[in-house]
Amino acid sequence: MNFCVHSMMYGFYFISGLGVKVPAIFKNIITFVQFFQMICGFTVIVLATIYSEWFAKDNFAVFFVFGMYGSYVYLF
Repeated sequence: MNFCVHSMMYGFYFISGLGVKVPAIFKNIITFVQFFQMICGFTVIVLATIYSEWFAKDNFAVFFVFGMYGSYVYLF
């Protein structure tokens, strides 16, 4: 999923860098897909925290991942 989102995003940057006018709808689609990826990733982490014995016991991993997604929300 991350590869797909970044391929779209950097492909858009590349084409825009060549001076090609890209319709604004593509910006909206890329933004939506990035947001959807963030929601999916956060959901996986919450479910892993609830249902995974290893992940729930590893406080560093839990705080790191929530901190990472928190920074994504802040930057987004």
